[in-house]
Amino acid sequence: MRIAITGATGVLGKYVVEELASHDLVLVGLRAAPLKERFGSMPSARLVTTDYSVESLEEAIGGARAVIHLAAVRHRETFKSLFDYADNIRTCENLYAACSARGIANIVFTSSRIVYSQDINRAPFREEEAVRPRLLYGISKLAGECIGLMHDELNVKCLRLAQLLAAGERPGFMLATFIERARRGEPLVLFGEGVGRREYLYGRDAARAIAAAIGRPEVRGVFNVGSGTTTSHRELAEAINHIFADGKLELVFD
Repeated sequence: MRIAITGATGVLGKYVVEELASHDLVLVGLRAAPLKERFGSMPSARLVTTDYSVESLEEAIGGARAVIHLAAVRHRETFKSLFDYADNIRTCENLYAACSARGIANIVFTSSRIVYSQDINRAPFREEEAVRPRLLYGISKLAGECIGLMHDELNVKCLRLAQLLAAGERPGFMLATFIERARRGEPLVLFGEGVGRREYLYGRDAARAIAAAIGRPEVRGVFNVGSGTTTSHRELAEAINHIFADGKLELVFD
């Protein structure tokens, strides 16, 4: 089956491409260089650049039977306006229009746990709950869901992924910071007592969920995808300490 994947060069993209490598893949991105650097050695994959306009996307996904939409502007602390995430909304709108024009109804949109809010939602989150994102990034993801589900002719599967655990995750965030400090033999610093908890999802498991969703072309709707358990910040630090430093590092509670 020919499957088009947007944002294939991202952290999750590499796992999805590996999971679906037996298919005829069309890998779509903004720039040719990252696509060629990452996937140039895959002779069976077609690399396509796009400006994410409707016309460009129609050309990019032509001949595909399914589309996986991973591309997104990610959350940044420096972004203070919804306009900073406008590309997330615009890209979704254009992609759904292109899929409709091409008759491609089997679509997976990777949404996020961030559409839920601890103010009104409690873990484990349930898909039928009302949601009220507290971050602008979450609003842009929720908009992508809503726009997709407005298209009755498309079977859009919106997967709300838990916090991703993946190699290559951005520096400066807790997981990457803990790992880098452990590699250097430095103490792992936690805020407070490290009792805050998150539900994590390993990148390869996320890719398997996406593949499973593509395998159900008749299904549409919103689905939570996670491990089903939560891990405290302290437990994460202790695991990294054990794996990377045989438990020899000091845990500092700031």
